[in-house]
Amino acid sequence: MPRSVIGIDIRKTSISAVHLVSGLKQTVVKNFTRITMVAGDEGGDPLADALKALTGKMDFGNAAAVVAIAANQVVFRNLKVPFDDPKKIRQVLPFELEPTLPMAVDSTVIDFETIRSMDGTLLTAAIEKSVLERHLKALEEAGIRPSMIVPSGYPLALRVIRSQGQEADQLVIDTEDRRLSVFVITAGCVATVRTPQTAMNTRERIDNCVNLVRQAMLGFSLRYNRTFSPEKILLTGSGLANKSFLRRIAGKLEHSPDHVDLLESLPEVKLNGSAGKWQAPLLDNALSLALLEAEGGRSLNFYQRRSTLMATLAEYRKNLVATCVLAALVCFLALGKVGLETARLKSQVARLDKNIADIFHESFPGTKRLVDPLHQMKVGLEKEKREIEGPTGGPAPLKMLDVLSMISSCIDPGMKVRLTRLVAGAESITIAGKTTGFKVVDTIKSRLEKLEGFEKVTITSATTDKRGNQVQFKLRIKPARIKGDAR
Repeated sequence: MPRSVIGIDIRKTSISAVHLVSGLKQTVVKNFTRITMVAGDEGGDPLADALKALTGKMDFGNAAAVVAIAANQVVFRNLKVPFDDPKKIRQVLPFELEPTLPMAVDSTVIDFETIRSMDGTLLTAAIEKSVLERHLKALEEAGIRPSMIVPSGYPLALRVIRSQGQEADQLVIDTEDRRLSVFVITAGCVATVRTPQTAMNTRERIDNCVNLVRQAMLGFSLRYNRTFSPEKILLTGSGLANKSFLRRIAGKLEHSPDHVDLLESLPEVKLNGSAGKWQAPLLDNALSLALLEAEGGRSLNFYQRRSTLMATLAEYRKNLVATCVLAALVCFLALGKVGLETARLKSQVARLDKNIADIFHESFPGTKRLVDPLHQMKVGLEKEKREIEGPTGGPAPLKMLDVLSMISSCIDPGMKVRLTRLVAGAESITIAGKTTGFKVVDTIKSRLEKLEGFEKVTITSATTDKRGNQVQFKLRIKPARIKGDAR
């Protein structure tokens, strides 16, 4: 679902607003306007009246609103702290700023950003609570509930960093309301902000303001012991309409300044043709506010309704990142352990399958195709069992115990006979043994032939041993065929 955002840039004498609709495929500037504040009847509030007029020109509906307060009403300072924990920084910030503020620290709202390129250095911003409350009251009377309140010009400087390059030294000068706001950019961060309080309504004051810009650059270089030489000086704001100002600032500074034009540098942002003629110097600040909210970017922020959740996430971001990395590492190790265990079990199963196949082929060498070794072995054993025990139809086949009993019944107690081997198969039974003479062998043969269950008995061998006192013999017995046997 497209997100609707309205950026409202409040200055001393005017309000600029841009209505942005941000979707998955494209971002469209749906509407924009600029309203001049006019002093009304005695007791009236020009800001509240201008905001009410704005709500009449723009459809706020479900749109999120992000508001900027003129930077010259904000006090910017740079501080250096020995730690980077946001929670600790917020605890010590009032004490560190108190000696440098022109107002009581208890009467201010303070926020900060860490300058990544300079270890332990912060860019802080403080605004009087009375100024913030006045703007909140006017917004409430107009029915506008802001998600953020930020210093004007700061989101535009952040957008310039993204558009013009992360590493280049740059200078962004906002010339709104005949005053300057100077944003010193280095190594992808807004490192310093200066807001000279002198109005640029005379030639001498313009020269004085430009000298203050030069002092800001020089002061930055001396304080941080690093040369600041901007590759670009970018101008924005209504002061661009003053040609004499442009000429004088170009003559005072070493580089010829360029103009900021966000729409030109952001091809993914389209302008609704029916909205009117776009004036970049007057509307870029409001557009940068809307983009900041639409993209969920970070900024100096005096109003935390944007959500305490976002502030908490920003404050504990490092801990959350560390926790996520640790959780990912634990998951990786767990998955690795599962993978190793799975590989081990697969190897064990493969080894067992090979052993089963080897045993099967050793037991049943005639089988070429092995599909289900267990089932095939059961079938093979049943087949061998049937072949050994004989057919199952008719009377029960002779069992080994019965064969031994029958043979024993044919041997008198006085006969010296020792049986050494008995092999019973489906087709024949082979008996091997030793006795005292050939006559005993004949007697056993004749008695076996008379037994029921034996069809024929044959003496396959009968020889005397080397000593000549015993006869070694082998008898082959053919079992009687069972009725119904089809073999």
